[in-house]
Amino acid sequence: MAKPLFVNNWSATLQAELPAGSASMVVETERAALLLGMTGGDYYLLTLVGTDANGTENAWEIVKATSNAAGVLTITRAQEGTPARLWAAGTEVSLRATAGLFAQLRDAGGGTGPGPGGGIEDVTDDGRAYRRRFEEWVRDPVFEIPPDAWTDSMPVTFTNSTALIMSGTLVMVPYLAPHDMTIDQMSVIVTTAAASSNASLKIYESDLVGWPGAGLPSANGLAPLGSTGQAIATLSAPAELVGGRRYWLAVHTNGMPQLRASTVGAPVLRCPGPRARPTSGSSSAVTCPPPTRR
Repeated sequence: MAKPLFVNNWSATLQAELPAGSASMVVETERAALLLGMTGGDYYLLTLVGTDANGTENAWEIVKATSNAAGVLTITRAQEGTPARLWAAGTEVSLRATAGLFAQLRDAGGGTGPGPGGGIEDVTDDGRAYRRRFEEWVRDPVFEIPPDAWTDSMPVTFTNSTALIMSGTLVMVPYLAPHDMTIDQMSVIVTTAAASSNASLKIYESDLVGWPGAGLPSANGLAPLGSTGQAIATLSAPAELVGGRRYWLAVHTNGMPQLRASTVGAPVLRCPGPRARPTSGSSSAVTCPPPTRR
């Protein structure tokens, strides 16, 4: 398969007029000699450049050079939508990056990653931060909870204080998913009931700067607030949360209940069974595998 060829800092000038219908052009012999490797259909994309009286570029034609014979370049005219035209002797010819070359580079790996043959990776936005490390982009590490461990306190916990929620008020709490998970229920703790009222519970994604964005499809449900205690809402459809991504848990009521206030903290790991040796507070000594980083 024919492929484009490249050489740094290459330019030349036309040594003779180039008619619009000509399939060859003449440049300096020594400049043409630098265009190596034109075999098997491999080619150079060269740009003819016209200028006005002030030296400002005002006309261009991209041509494909496929062979050289002592300064006579065989060319295919009018590449990448540029028109073939008459060019005067002395016109500049240069090897420049073109939109077509960049498109080939982008698509060289199939559009989904570098892969064999290079290419520019189409990075899917997964809500995580990326940073440059040497020659590649890598995700900021996200530590995941081991499959056989659980949390003493999740990133969203409740305090002993309560909050009066005004009717029609939307309250949102940030939540950082510690690992990939599926949520099918949400709940609130009611300390002062509001008769015949409900809380609409919903999960929102974050936007590019971390503020609440679009709601997850069907990730909503109603929790009755007519009695104290834990009020549970079953979501219309399970919500798939991605580990390391920030979400927002939203409460919207049609009454005026008092709900247990929430705080945002860090998860504390503990292994199930006798392997966990409680120490003090909410921490614990663990002998299970440490969190994995990905």
